[in-house]
Amino acid sequence: MNRCLLVCLCVLVAALAGANAAAAPLPGVGHVVVVGIDGMTASSVSRASTPNMHDIMKRGAWTLHGRSVDPSVSSPNWASMIMGAKPESHGITSNDWQPGETPAFPTIFGLCRTAYPSAEIGAVYEWGGFGRLFRKMDTTFSANPKAGLWGKYIRGKSNAFVTARTAAERIRDKKPRLIFVHLDLVDHAGHSEGYDTPDYDEAVGTADTHLGEIMQAIRDAGMEDSTVLFVVSDHGGIGDGHGGKSKEETTVPWMVAGPSIAQGREITEALCSAQTAPTIAMLFGLTAPERWTEKPVAQILR
Repeated sequence: MNRCLLVCLCVLVAALAGANAAAAPLPGVGHVVVVGIDGMTASSVSRASTPNMHDIMKRGAWTLHGRSVDPSVSSPNWASMIMGAKPESHGITSNDWQPGETPAFPTIFGLCRTAYPSAEIGAVYEWGGFGRLFRKMDTTFSANPKAGLWGKYIRGKSNAFVTARTAAERIRDKKPRLIFVHLDLVDHAGHSEGYDTPDYDEAVGTADTHLGEIMQAIRDAGMEDSTVLFVVSDHGGIGDGHGGKSKEETTVPWMVAGPSIAQGREITEALCSAQTAPTIAMLFGLTAPERWTEKPVAQILR
């Protein structure tokens, strides 16, 4: 065999072996489910009726002092969470951003699609704007359910209810490697009733109930022992709005529980929500894209 060709083959084999080694998940990790609750202030977790969130905190690692990215609005923050970088890197700086305005930026969906080409990778989102932040080709299932379009069995139900129900059914049926569920009802309550008001806290409690349905679906699917579950938020709010730099707008909850995660550990290091995607990559044993700027939250590990 030609010596040059032999060397090239050896390099290729070594590279493939390295790629396979890099794709070894942490012990017990087979699935990741992310539940993103839009506009949920950190203070509301303690004030509202949130038994499911508190169960995750008891079983996992958490902080009520996470930081959003600037500006404290949805598109830059959800983008940062799935892109592992801040707006100055990925270019999504407002809710007016549309695909094509900046070069495509790598997401956790694309990273998992490359690593697991035949896996179920999904996104179910109540706010339609979430769907423009990633390439649909990187997901197996992408849905923005609306209550009025889904038949008699959900008549009178909210879009949040239908979003959670759709995600739960997908989890039971397909056992996704990665699924991101976005709920928007809390942010709606903040804009209409005021953030951190009694009506707002009631919406946070309803979101916790929807979280409980997703947790039950994980159990029904037989995935509980192999699933890492995140609960995150993009921003808080003050008065009836957000987008500024106040503590109320920029402080967010961030919690995670599952295999390889420490139990009952409050995260004491500074944490930015943009670290979410790198943390998921760490759990799956995947090498983060070079364009990601944020580091995983290693303090969550046992």
